[in-house]
Amino acid sequence: MTWRIENARLPGQTQLVNVAVAAPGDDAEEQVFDAQGKLVLPSFAELHTHLDKTYSPIPSHDGGLIGAINAHQSVRNQQTVTQVIERAEVALRRASRHGITALRSHVNSRSDQDLEIFDGLLELKAKYEPMIDLQFVAMGSLAKGQMKCLEEALAKGADLVGGAPSLEQDPQASVDAALDLAKALAVGLDLHMDEHARPEAVALKALAMGVLEKEFTGEVCASHCASLSCLPADEFHELTRLLATAKVSVIGLPICNLVLLHSAVQPRSAVTAPLFELEDLGVLTAVGSDNVSDPFNPYGDYSPLLNLQVSNLLNSNLQVASIADSLKFITSNAKQIFYGAKRDDYALGDWVVIDSTDAYAAVARPAEPIATF
Repeated sequence: MTWRIENARLPGQTQLVNVAVAAPGDDAEEQVFDAQGKLVLPSFAELHTHLDKTYSPIPSHDGGLIGAINAHQSVRNQQTVTQVIERAEVALRRASRHGITALRSHVNSRSDQDLEIFDGLLELKAKYEPMIDLQFVAMGSLAKGQMKCLEEALAKGADLVGGAPSLEQDPQASVDAALDLAKALAVGLDLHMDEHARPEAVALKALAMGVLEKEFTGEVCASHCASLSCLPADEFHELTRLLATAKVSVIGLPICNLVLLHSAVQPRSAVTAPLFELEDLGVLTAVGSDNVSDPFNPYGDYSPLLNLQVSNLLNSNLQVASIADSLKFITSNAKQIFYGAKRDDYALGDWVVIDSTDAYAAVARPAEPIATF
């Protein structure tokens, strides 16, 4: 279908314009959408979700990351595969409603039931291909001799190697195993890294060093990296320069970190990846949602603009121009990570019309999407 968005307002422009939306070779009759002066942005990319957990039951628990893991385990086996897939489908529809046209999900890959759920998610990928591009990260144990299900998920069609080295008994060995597996299969990797509020980044440093030592050339993403905000300044700058050299992208997940993580210092403060400082030092960064409405995070609804507002708040961003510019964390930066190359957002043909008239207000007062193309 061919569309023309009329009376569109683009960031930084005063004149209203018309925007063409057409599939290659599409010669169908043109449809017209009147944006009525509302802001039209490149569509959003959501780089970190858990479709196999979303909207699942939320039992009472002790809080914190370990408490959330235990709570999820307590209800996981009470859910059928059909229920999990139905909830994931609701999530995809909500994501599209919020302007997302590219979404990456980490998927547990530790058991036969996990693999059955992954089969259902692959069916959703095919079903929703016209609406949203999906990538899957196989997330399983990286311990020696325990990667069978993870490897099976990759064989079925998972796009990247995943895992949480910081929670493994030997983080260094886990990072090495992830890199070796990804290199052998010629895929990228996206790992949960240093998801804690201690002034140390053992797994993240091991990842950057491993990429350089093994001459790994595939995509490398480090999600969370919350501990970076707790490092002394000299250690932070040294590690960030190492990440930039190794071309490790960092995906900040502010809402879930706000729920699960607090520093040990008094008064307590929330921690999340310092995206603006990372980008200033040459690291490609983006913002994601992580868990949505499940034992890890009872909040959220797949709104990239809300995630971005929280990220700006936690980074104490008070500058209007910088707040507007932060849209790149869910558009151009995020799509560069997702698709593996820098792309021209304004030539892709994927757009979202939102109920706002300028980029700063869209983030500062998270705007409601009106239509996604």
